[in-house]
Amino acid sequence: MSEKQKEMHKQSRKAFLVEYLCGVLILLMALSLPVKYSNFQFPLFVISGLSLGSAELSRYLTRYIFTKDKIIVISGLIQQSKKHIYFHPLGFVPDLHVSQGRIQRILGYGDIYLKSDGRNNFMIKNISNPHKVYDLIERSIRNNRKLD
Repeated sequence: MSEKQKEMHKQSRKAFLVEYLCGVLILLMALSLPVKYSNFQFPLFVISGLSLGSAELSRYLTRYIFTKDKIIVISGLIQQSKKHIYFHPLGFVPDLHVSQGRIQRILGYGDIYLKSDGRNNFMIKNISNPHKVYDLIERSIRNNRKLD
């Protein structure tokens, strides 16, 4: 990865599959109502929009940017917080692993855990292709160990 090269990841849409399915089902329900029940359509459209919108908003609230020497975690929409996790201190990570449940494994997303000691834990949640991101983190840790 070059100095300016960055790789950004967000939570996978697959992690919000239930919210998307509910939103689409409610939308289909609203569209299939007979004309005499049209006064129920607007609330159903609103509920469907909230379901779909909340899933998309949740995805964009947390972003992970991987650079050569750190992970930048950006949280929030209006009030944002940025957290920089440098790979130098992570050179001594005793536990770095990927966790995937059955559904996550089938759909191709999962969580990555980095644990350095009892206090310093970090999790990248619901990320697509977690093994690819795991390899990226492991390679960055290895490269930053060599710089010492």
